[in-house]
Amino acid sequence: SSGINAEWPLRPGDERFVWNKYLLKDLECDRDLHGYCLPIAYGVLSITTCSLNGKTFEYVLVSRRNWHRMGVRYFVRGADDTGDVANFVETEQIVRCDGNIASHVNTRGSIPLYWSQRSDITYKPYITFHSQNKQKEVFMKHMERQVALYGPNTMVSLIDDKGKEKDICRSLTYIAGII
Repeated sequence: SSGINAEWPLRPGDERFVWNKYLLKDLECDRDLHGYCLPIAYGVLSITTCSLNGKTFEYVLVSRRNWHRMGVRYFVRGADDTGDVANFVETEQIVRCDGNIASHVNTRGSIPLYWSQRSDITYKPYITFHSQNKQKEVFMKHMERQVALYGPNTMVSLIDDKGKEKDICRSLTYIAGII
């Protein structure tokens, strides 16, 4: 999936976040039905008027979840062959004040490597790596798409460099370091 889909005639936007796209697919061919088609996103929109040091401004938070590789923690992890990562979320923070607008986009998702973690009765299940020879390729696909869509990226790893997460931390550090 490349993200923005210019061929989808119903609404402009990014099909990665249209959760009912597969339901709308049969309806999009008939222009008479377009008025009944409502793309649905899974996320949050919050608009709040705030005041800080006597200055009033508007704070807008838009967060939306990608439908590719969605799932619950420990059941859907890592990336697939196309570089899509599990549980990807895009969040944009917007501040409007005195006619000026500032924006910051943050994305998060599973570590972009081939791996899984099957839930068991332990607090942190063991991690299993898959397709070791494709780790760099899938990481590159993910990061190339990130840069194409969002510009330069800063990666922050929230995984533990000890215990059961130590191996995935080392793999991510190694692959990110050689690119």
